[in-house]
Amino acid sequence: MIKSEKERNRAQDELDKTRQLLQQNMQLLKSVGLKKREMSPHVLPTTARIEALEAELKQYDLIMQGKIDQAELASLGQLLIAVRLFRRMTQKALSERLDIDETQVSRDEKNEYRGVGFDRLARVCEALGIILDIKPHTAQPAERHRPSIKLDASELVMA
Repeated sequence: MIKSEKERNRAQDELDKTRQLLQQNMQLLKSVGLKKREMSPHVLPTTARIEALEAELKQYDLIMQGKIDQAELASLGQLLIAVRLFRRMTQKALSERLDIDETQVSRDEKNEYRGVGFDRLARVCEALGIILDIKPHTAQPAERHRPSIKLDASELVMA
């Protein structure tokens, strides 16, 4: 998950270079007589990396546009990072609001807030201006769905 504009720029640069590398490799493989279907195993790792970079860039751009519910976030930690990004808040600004060292926020985000205690989780939510509402789940497994995020004016509401 891309967590800053700097990381986004690095990912875009890597994507551009990887696309160029793919084109060069395909030209080389073509020059030695391989057909397109024969090239596939040779370029699969490169095309997989391109797809991964494209997905990360798309997710970041959706978050920055406020389309957090379309960003396919896999965890509460990713949601917290997405809200921080959407709010245009740096890790440094968040650390100041939490009165902790910026390196701690960086570590928490690197781990997507896994292992963070409930107290700190509640403080992060408060600093980001969101409410974490925990309720018992009564639906049968087949009826369960992933939480979604909706933007309502300047508030984030978890449904």
